[in-house]
Amino acid sequence: MSCVAGQDIPHCLLPTASKSRESKAIRTLKAYAFIISREGGKSYDIHRLVQLSVRKWLESKRELNRWSCEALKQVVKMFPFFTPEKRDEYTLYLPHAQCVLSFRDFPNDMTGLLTGLVYNIGEYFRQTGTYSEAQKMYHQALELKRTALGDAHPSTLESMNNLAVVYQQQGKYTEAEALQQETLALKRTTLGNTHPSTLNSMNNLAIIYYRQGKYTEAEALQQQTLALKRTALSDAHPSTL
Repeated sequence: MSCVAGQDIPHCLLPTASKSRESKAIRTLKAYAFIISREGGKSYDIHRLVQLSVRKWLESKRELNRWSCEALKQVVKMFPFFTPEKRDEYTLYLPHAQCVLSFRDFPNDMTGLLTGLVYNIGEYFRQTGTYSEAQKMYHQALELKRTALGDAHPSTLESMNNLAVVYQQQGKYTEAEALQQETLALKRTTLGNTHPSTLNSMNNLAIIYYRQGKYTEAEALQQQTLALKRTALSDAHPSTL
């Protein structure tokens, strides 16, 4: 509780324990007024000063990093890839996910979980139309992947593509075009001309050209993309269509 947001901590976000241990822990914390149950008893608040004191104590015991990692693991379980039908749940967990990301110096073996959470938060913002926040998250995910995996890794390239798409959705066409061109060049070299991911970036770059009124470039690239998709995927494939 000291490593997530202090307000409206869902009961289901807490680590699993036996019923008796869980009840005893919650009763003790409430008895000392360290936490307060919200109406219905399904979530809790922890006072900011209590939270800060616990963090200081953990830090003095060199335990803060351990517990921030445990909080990251719990939050990742509750904040998977965004789907619109679960929007209310994501809105509830978002402050806790953002709080966990405020910690620094996660060990290298947590990079995968950290990157996944950053990406999922970015996708939440993108699909809910908060593009400036999505841009920040996608940029952070890209930097994490570049450091951990390298510039040419397929996962890094997908993050580059996603960031370019968010630039385009904000009308930042110059940035979108430059990044998508870089992404496409790397995908062609690394994955080949007919890889579905390469074809996806070709299509996305053509859309950026179209949005800017560069119809000659858009038409030429989209014709090339279509020809490659017909060859690689068939005429009736949904992506070709």
